[in-house]
Amino acid sequence: MYLLKFILELNQLIRKSLPDIVHFSSTNASVFGPLAVWFSKFKRPKIIYTAHGFPFNEPGVLKKGVFAILEKVSALMRDKTICVSESDRESGIRYAIGKKENLITIHNGIDLKQFKVLPRMEARKIFTNLPLNSKLIGTISQFYSNKGLIYLIKAAPLVLEKHPEAYFAIVGGGEEKENLESEIKEYNLEDHFFVLPYQEDGSAYLSAFDIIAAPSLKEGLPYFLIEAALAKIPVVSTLVGGIPEIIENGKGGLLVRPKNPRALSEAILKLINDQKLRESLADFSYKYAREKFNLGRAVQETEEVYLRLTQY
Repeated sequence: MYLLKFILELNQLIRKSLPDIVHFSSTNASVFGPLAVWFSKFKRPKIIYTAHGFPFNEPGVLKKGVFAILEKVSALMRDKTICVSESDRESGIRYAIGKKENLITIHNGIDLKQFKVLPRMEARKIFTNLPLNSKLIGTISQFYSNKGLIYLIKAAPLVLEKHPEAYFAIVGGGEEKENLESEIKEYNLEDHFFVLPYQEDGSAYLSAFDIIAAPSLKEGLPYFLIEAALAKIPVVSTLVGGIPEIIENGKGGLLVRPKNPRALSEAILKLINDQKLRESLADFSYKYAREKFNLGRAVQETEEVYLRLTQY
């Protein structure tokens, strides 16, 4: 019922506004939205979809199959599919999501003028009783299984064996919250592991961390890691999705295989033990992010797609 209402309302909006282009930016809208466009009685506008990570890249055979079929059908009605990472574009080609030439990559961009982080000590106030000069490792993330946060929890005891003064934190919320808290108790980490709810303007609190550890199992092109680079926080993450397009392994951060808490802990320990490495990685990723992932560049590339589609 909801989908039918969505299609009818969008169809009415198109009839009234007569747009040249309709641009969708969510999976549900991209699958069902084109139906509203195609059933319009007037000249059909061009259809663009920005895929912020294809859902068929997530674990689960049934999920992969269902979403791959839906994307294939929807792609027949789209003029361009914008992928936020080259990794997603390659998976779209691999799954034959429309014509190869209709799949393009435009990386996410951040407004550099608006991006701000809090002073370190102010950001750290949200972590009650965190010792003044302690190393804080963690991430700001949705608590979903594909974020791999369980592997950060499993890596924490391996880090604490060598550095018992370290602390860990995950900031966010989601369906996995109870499971994550249960695992923290299972590993007796309650005194060294913070679980905090989402903070308003969460990226401002990145300055509280010494190391960002993002153990994702699936990603498109996560804004959070771009923000971490802009905040000059060294990153340990996983070799999945578009993450290697943000973090160049060994230059902009350290990347490990997913589902591997030992490799994750070893990378974290390497950064804890080497201040010069932390600084060099943070400096490289900061410069790279400012050049490659600024909003002005993303807007310009999107406008060029609009112009090319409307010139025919």
